[in-house]
Amino acid sequence: MVRYAIRINAGQGRNIIDGNYIYKSGANPTQALDNTLMGINIQNSEDNQVSNNIIEKLGTGVRFFNTAIANNIYCNVLAKNRINLRLESAKIGDQKSTGDPQKNQWITYLGIDKNVRGFGLTFAIQFYTHLNIVPWISAPDY
Repeated sequence: MVRYAIRINAGQGRNIIDGNYIYKSGANPTQALDNTLMGINIQNSEDNQVSNNIIEKLGTGVRFFNTAIANNIYCNVLAKNRINLRLESAKIGDQKSTGDPQKNQWITYLGIDKNVRGFGLTFAIQFYTHLNIVPWISAPDY
């Protein structure tokens, strides 16, 4: 059985998923939760905005499935999920730009930077993030 905190399936898109705190208490997730416990799941829906959410200790933090038009994911904290961002047959487009980085915080316990995984037909994307120098400079980071 798959469990989602927030699930969007089909429709017109242009949904705004903003300001949620989604977490699992207890120990860090195991591999058994990768496909069964997801924070935000967007499938068959386009042009959605996922912003200002805190998602932690799940199998998958944010999942896009069967999407073909850009979706935006920015200013989120994705912490200690087995897979922070999962793309399955999904095209979400580049995330922000050099002058306007996506500002997600990627925190993993597996030692994998950002922890973005693609399954099926996926498309290359760029995540623009701040470099850790002063002044802040954004650059492609994925």
